[in-house]
Amino acid sequence: MPTFTRLGKLQTGTPQSQEFAIYGFGGGLNVKGLPQTIPDSDLAIAQDGYLTQSGGFQLRNGMTPYGLPFSNGGPVYVQRFYQEVINGVEQSPEVVKLVAVHRFELFEITPTGNVSLGLLGGAVDQVPTFARIQNPNDGHFPDGLTDCLVICTGKNVPHIYDGANVYFPLGWADVLDASWCAVVNGILWFGGIPDKPNQIFGTGDGIIDSMQTLPAYRNFVFSSPVMGLCASGTGAQAALIIGLNDGFAILTGTGPSNYYLQETPFSDAATAGRAMISWNGTTFVLGHSAVYAFGLGQIPAPISDKIEPWILNRPTTSIPTYPGYPLALNRELSWMTVYNNRLHMGYCSQDTQPDTILVFDLVIGGWTVLRPTPGIASMCLLDAPGDPNPYVAMVGGTNGQVYTWDVQPEADQTVMDDTTPVLAQVQTKFYKVGVPGTNKAMERFYPEFYIAGEFKANFDMLVNYGSGGVTTPLDLPYQSIFGIWDVSAWDNAEWGSNTGPQFLAFSAPTTRIDYPGTQAESFSFGVQMTQALAPWIFAGGSGVWHQRGRT
Repeated sequence: MPTFTRLGKLQTGTPQSQEFAIYGFGGGLNVKGLPQTIPDSDLAIAQDGYLTQSGGFQLRNGMTPYGLPFSNGGPVYVQRFYQEVINGVEQSPEVVKLVAVHRFELFEITPTGNVSLGLLGGAVDQVPTFARIQNPNDGHFPDGLTDCLVICTGKNVPHIYDGANVYFPLGWADVLDASWCAVVNGILWFGGIPDKPNQIFGTGDGIIDSMQTLPAYRNFVFSSPVMGLCASGTGAQAALIIGLNDGFAILTGTGPSNYYLQETPFSDAATAGRAMISWNGTTFVLGHSAVYAFGLGQIPAPISDKIEPWILNRPTTSIPTYPGYPLALNRELSWMTVYNNRLHMGYCSQDTQPDTILVFDLVIGGWTVLRPTPGIASMCLLDAPGDPNPYVAMVGGTNGQVYTWDVQPEADQTVMDDTTPVLAQVQTKFYKVGVPGTNKAMERFYPEFYIAGEFKANFDMLVNYGSGGVTTPLDLPYQSIFGIWDVSAWDNAEWGSNTGPQFLAFSAPTTRIDYPGTQAESFSFGVQMTQALAPWIFAGGSGVWHQRGRT
């Protein structure tokens, strides 16, 4: 297990001198434990970076603008829409669009501008949910199935976009102002209806009853208000997951003859409809006090026990001088998306719009926190059948601009959120070493990095749970191992492509930091960026400390 480990024996010639090493931070961010009690593999600060499977902490990639901004600013809610069938005719390749809701209007987002597709009703900013369904009853395309996008905004009747028209079916009057929609086995379901808060409605199947109607046999009443909907699974095994104010309900079956509805009481329950999603058969949901996960037939369980104080709006951290980013405002604006095997949950911490993202690595099992500039109101994947793998993520900013997310910089380029540098910060736990109740003196430390460009940042050694410390500026040079034609001289680099960052390792003795006998009871080590940098990875390090007398 990664730990603050003594290496070898006492050094000869230096009384009470001991070597140590710290590696492996796969536990990720932990704001719940006391500074000295969190596991050795956890981090007290893990901001604007991701965990690596080898146990390091890596600066995240940035984002670049896509298209033009909306002149009146405000949050943008993006969605991928594609049509494989239009008016009964198969489309090859499929028709793809990046669409977005801004204010109370639906737009297509293109590289050259934002094209209005139609109004959604209402006169205020609207927070949408989307569902893609094949509609055999579209009056604009009477000859067969047409892939459509359904938009619920919590304002006005849910609308349909069929690739050419934005309209609302008169048969959906019972779900006026619905906030949530989801598709299971060809049936579209609605929930979050203000005058029917504890009910859901399903549409017709398009054959026996028009999809643009709400048959009575697809109306279910629950014991408490509906807080969100999502679909889990595919085909006959698919289920509609209903988040309730006091638990969850699961609706299975393919029609009225075999519907099976089960309610499961759960006191924490769902709190934000857009922060309730299903991925690979697992449902993730933001509750009152934790982020939960469960499969069909399972009891919801927290996915970790390390960031719950922030979910409870408590600015708790393992280092008192670090502010922390609790979920403080407008929980209903929180959202979730799984991208690149990481669960991203955006929420409002210091702003009325989502300005912070908690990221849980589903492979490693650890958290980090991101503070993008601007804040991110929504995220979607370009996941049409013809879209390239791995999928690209697009985000809607809180400033009226759409961005391409997680853009890897070219070799020697720095990481930016548009024009704003991404400034990461990482800090280990406070390690208590030696004889309890005595002072220890730190002699030196050798941090270990992998860098893809010149590295200028502060290396912080904090002592005694943040009551003091020593900051050392680092300036590590970089010489690319891949030259570019007509740029690099022979014998200085290998000729190669300039398509992404090339990491070089820096460790002892190059990174040696000498300390002036700084005495303390506990020590923490980390990096704080002060300027834009190329990608880098902090991998831990090793050093020497001395045992001193009693405090």
